[in-house]
Formats: sequence, C-alpha cells, structure tokens
Amino acid sequence: MLERGRLIVVLLVLSGRTATAQEMRQVRPEFDLYVNEGSRLRFVFQSRLNAGVNTPYSQGAFSCFVDFALKPLLRRELRHDGDVFRRRYLTFRGGYQYSTTISNGKVTLENRSILEFTGRYPLPLGFMLTDRNRQEFRMVEGQNVSVRYRNRLWAERDLRFKALSFTPYLYDEVYFDTRYHAWSANRLAIGLRVPVGTRLALEPYLLRQINYQGSPSRIGALGFKFSAYF
Repeated sequence: MLERGRLIVVLLVLSGRTATAQEMRQVRPEFDLYVNEGSRLRFVFQSRLNAGVNTPYSQGAFSCFVDFALKPLLRRELRHDGDVFRRRYLTFRGGYQYSTTISNGKVTLENRSILEFTGRYPLPLGFMLTDRNRQEFRMVEGQNVSVRYRNRLWAERDLRFKALSFTPYLYDEVYFDTRYHAWSANRLAIGLRVPVGTRLALEPYLLRQINYQGSPSRIGALGFKFSAYF
C-alpha cells in the first residue's frame, strides 16, 4: 500500500500547476552507453548536463559503472530490445561519478562512489515494479565526506501500437542525507522509453524535485536521454 501511494503522488504532483518563483527550471540532455559482456555483466558510461533555464546554473556529470545481474525474470519483452538487464530479477551496480557545478559564478567539484541494489517485481496486467536502493559516498569540494541514501520506486508497462513498441513509466524517489541527518528531497518523474531498432532507445521525461533541505526548494526539469547498447 505504501509503494502504491508513493507512485500515485507522482501523478498528482506532476499534473499540478507551475510552481512558485522559487522553482529552478532545467533542461537535462543525457547520453548513456551500455556495453554487455555476456548476459550477466555489463559496463555503463553516462554523460549528463543539467542546465538552468531561469537561473545561472549548470552541472555536468560523467559516470562509469559495472552492472552484475542474477537469475532472469520471466516477463513480456519489448521487440528486439537491446537492454537485456530490464529482464533481470536482481541486479547490482558499483561505480564512480565526477561532476562540476557552476552556480552564480561559483565552481564546485564533486567525486562520488556509488553502490546500488535493484529488484524487479511483476505486477498484474503486465506492469513491472522496480525498487532501487542506492548508496552514495560524496566528496564535495569544501565539505566533509557525506553519505546519501536514495530509494526509488519505478512502475512501467510495455505497450505496442502496430509496429511501435514503447514503455511509459513513472517513479518516486526519496533521499536521506547525512549532512542534515534527515530526509532531504523527493524526486518525481514521468517519462516514455522508445526503442529504436535493436540497439538504441530514446527517453523523454518530465521531472519535479522538492528539496526539504538547502536550495532551491523546487526543481522542474525536461529531460531527454539517448541510450545505446552494444
């Protein structure tokens, strides 16, 4: 019931009117490269830019990960989908992220070590629920080392219209930050994943984030992710 309630909140918040003037608006282009080494191991490289629209803010991030999958999960597959890890029951991820943030002329560097555990659970009517638990060890320039825990509940369903296959999804993600010793943020998003052939996928999405600690208090973003699988 709790998981279902969190996902309903996503739709309610994303369908609301434009937030107050305190909301930072962003565009978020991203490119992800997935390199499979067999059916249970892969390397992931991510490059992302968060660019402020109504404020002088930009953040560039580069990440690299190693993914390991346990036994497969029987589920309905998308047509020639290159992301075979979407059909795994349990996956583990470890990696590193480097980012540079420019806000009001100030430059901040961050190094981040990341560990993830993700479980996928089939639901009635062809829906899939994904629960990702992520631990981040953050080394932000000018700050003490901190740890941030993130839990993300993601619901999706594979659909097909004639020759087109696609997957609409929504998720709710909460953050616990040791800098504040409190739950610090709630991120809500809705998007659409569209495979292009056997090795490419396009993913536009809308995102809103509420920050309980720090500023800005709200973030609204339009994202577009391009993924390639080899």
